[in-house]
Amino acid sequence: MAHLASDGTSLTYCMEEYLGSGTTGLVIQRGEHALKVAKLTDTSKFSAQGRGDSEYVNQVNRVLLEREKYVYHRLGHAEGIVKVIDISEQGILLECLKKGDIAAYMDNNAELSIPEKTKWIMTIIKAICHIHRSNVLIDDIALRNFLIADDFSVKTIDFGQSTVFPLNIDITTANANGLTILVDLFHLGCIIYSIVAWIVYECNLFEHELQRPALKDLPDLDGLLFQQAIKKCWTAEYRSADDLYIEVLNLWERFPMKHR
Repeated sequence: MAHLASDGTSLTYCMEEYLGSGTTGLVIQRGEHALKVAKLTDTSKFSAQGRGDSEYVNQVNRVLLEREKYVYHRLGHAEGIVKVIDISEQGILLECLKKGDIAAYMDNNAELSIPEKTKWIMTIIKAICHIHRSNVLIDDIALRNFLIADDFSVKTIDFGQSTVFPLNIDITTANANGLTILVDLFHLGCIIYSIVAWIVYECNLFEHELQRPALKDLPDLDGLLFQQAIKKCWTAEYRSADDLYIEVLNLWERFPMKHR
């Protein structure tokens, strides 16, 4: 198959090398790694009007890839974040995680044990803590953006929609057109709920004009592990992901050993 590279030349790959794609990007295998590139359409044979629209989309996708490169530069190496091998003009070369994302895993595998779920949850929260401490707000926190590694750990990917703030800004009060740390934490609560309840659940605040649903309109948390933490994510009671991490850790330490 063929695809346009950033410089307009043809980027060819076979179906066996295709790993996945989203709205703005394409991921293909390159050796033992995964290469993420902007999704670019060849407009050379389009009509004038069609060419203009598609070239605009191409440019948006290029910008989002450049933003993601910048985010990875800012984040560096950290637990729970996909490892970057190289960043070039062509794209972002990443470690290849072929076990798929958490949502797909839930759909096709038996439910994990409580300790295994907790390990995933703690890793994800620690990764979000690092991202926020790096003065980055994520925006697109969803199960599809957490991939499973060969050692069964989870890694966060996809920062094309993220916002990077200057390092001298207080991230707990930062706001990018409605995106705040509280929005990220609400979506993180959905991730924790999904893993604990073992159900693919998503409630995107950007689809609700950033209005939080009433608790009665959100899933019932009664009897669930970490229900207190999930509720606080949904009701904006945490100031930071670090506060969430501390509470989840304390809840886990108090969890009866016989049920672990």
